[in-house]
Amino acid sequence: MKFAFLGLGNMGRPVARNIIRLGYDVLLYDLLPENIEKAREAGPTGRAASSPDEAADCDVVCTCLRMPDDVTGLMMGENGLYSKMKKGAIHVDFSTIDGPTTLKLEKAANELGLGYIQCTQGKTPQFAERREQILYVGGKPDVVDKLWEPVFSKVAQPIRMKTAEAASSIKLITNMMSGVILAAIAESIRLGEETGMSGEEVVELCKATGCNSHHLQIAGASIAKRDLPPVFALDLERKDMRLACEMARSKGLNLTVSESAFALFNKAHDAGFGNWGAGAIIKVVD
Repeated sequence: MKFAFLGLGNMGRPVARNIIRLGYDVLLYDLLPENIEKAREAGPTGRAASSPDEAADCDVVCTCLRMPDDVTGLMMGENGLYSKMKKGAIHVDFSTIDGPTTLKLEKAANELGLGYIQCTQGKTPQFAERREQILYVGGKPDVVDKLWEPVFSKVAQPIRMKTAEAASSIKLITNMMSGVILAAIAESIRLGEETGMSGEEVVELCKATGCNSHHLQIAGASIAKRDLPPVFALDLERKDMRLACEMARSKGLNLTVSESAFALFNKAHDAGFGNWGAGAIIKVVD
């Protein structure tokens, strides 16, 4: 099988590198040439492409792009890659996108005789590089089967989802929940500070209760100290919360708590904290 990997940012590049390490020929494309070069360091079977169109002859085209519109703009339409790929080829999308966009991509691919797999990633680039990240994998069973053993099971810790829509939705759901938890931590720290405690004290005292969580342990101290490096930028969390809330509304749901947390992320973005870590919402809790 010949692969193409389009989009070699923090999450896409480790997966592309691991596919190269399996010995497959992988055509590599990114808007930033340095990202291509970093991916090629994984082995001699990685080759730079000058444009996405070169991926048309590949058996598997992988994408990992920032926004849903980036994926649909590249793959769909008169000049999209779907119209140029050979019959029977498979599109594997590693991006974090919403369910409606996933359904649109799957339908368009299938109508042109192509396979479609949504392969949303969990955890961080560090986990991805070590092949320890979660992959939520969904698509038609016969299409998923073609890549499950030779690729997915060897580059990550895959979880098989019932549908492509579910594979994209679960990541947004988990990130939506993360946003709500971060908002609760930020507001709790601010309330504690107003009663005379330090933020660090609030975090440590909450750890001894049923409120303890992974987020409190990992992010709590950083939020309390206002030490907020963009490990996961506020604007990325905001984007995922927006997509999750939009998806909920399209299903007729009014997620009151999540919508309120999303409003807090919007406020932090408007205040200029978009490139800070997601915990920067504490800056606008007043």
